[in-house]
Amino acid sequence: MNSRQLQYALMLAGELNFSQVADKLNISQPALSKQILQLEQELGVKLFDRSTSPVSLTAAGECFVKEAREILFREDQLKRKMEEYGSGEKGRIIIGITPFRSFYQLPGIVKVLKEKFDGLQIIIRELSSAPLHDAAVAGEFDFAVTNLPVDRSQLDVYPMEEERIILAVSDELVHLVKSEPSKNGPSKVSLSDCKDLPFVVLTKKQQLRQLFDSLCTSEGISPDDITEVVSITTAWSMVSAGVGATILPLKFAEDERFHAGITFFELKNVTTTRQPVVVTKKGQHISKYTKYAIELLTGK
Repeated sequence: MNSRQLQYALMLAGELNFSQVADKLNISQPALSKQILQLEQELGVKLFDRSTSPVSLTAAGECFVKEAREILFREDQLKRKMEEYGSGEKGRIIIGITPFRSFYQLPGIVKVLKEKFDGLQIIIRELSSAPLHDAAVAGEFDFAVTNLPVDRSQLDVYPMEEERIILAVSDELVHLVKSEPSKNGPSKVSLSDCKDLPFVVLTKKQQLRQLFDSLCTSEGISPDDITEVVSITTAWSMVSAGVGATILPLKFAEDERFHAGITFFELKNVTTTRQPVVVTKKGQHISKYTKYAIELLTGK
């Protein structure tokens, strides 16, 4: 049993299709089948039931997948630790993050890391929230940036500053907002002051959409003109283009690069915030690069 066989078996457990996995590995299907068969013969059990379509994991296979992931994780951790002792080795850091948060939060962090650690390789893997959490639990990143709640039994958690939520309105539609302008920072509005606005919202499974729906319920409004999108970045670009209004994290609005065509408003009576956190898999090796990056993100 070797690492390559473990990796092949884990890929097959995810795809449940020999030909697709063989294509991804750039090997022939018979070669893949031979590797899996040799692994099963060595273990003395069948990992995959080939009588079903698609193939399926046996009970032994399900147990194997869990343990094999841990073996490969530990192997990778050992390599990473030894890299720090190696002469002339260049550092590497893998960051998991949602595309929107990466868009406005990582550029400055990456710049500082590159300036401090000459030759540091930074790999950013952008995923939506659910797969991001699962990949963090599997130890696929040096760290990930996500929102609470997370599985604290499997992840170490480093809190970041809470995110306040604000309202972003297209400059073309500001006249529909029933609010007096403020001389000291953004004006404060309630969603009921904005009931005549068209809104750009996220899909119902996303946290910001749930917050928006909750605010509408508490304000007793039900907007008729709704444009639904998947990405917060798309929502922002829609607002910038004059389509409507949306809610965004304050941190995003603080970056003047994203102000074109948009007026920002504070929301009255909103105590709900998002709690972003940095997470690492429990027991994971924390390199000096990871430690410094976490300190930059958490301010500690």
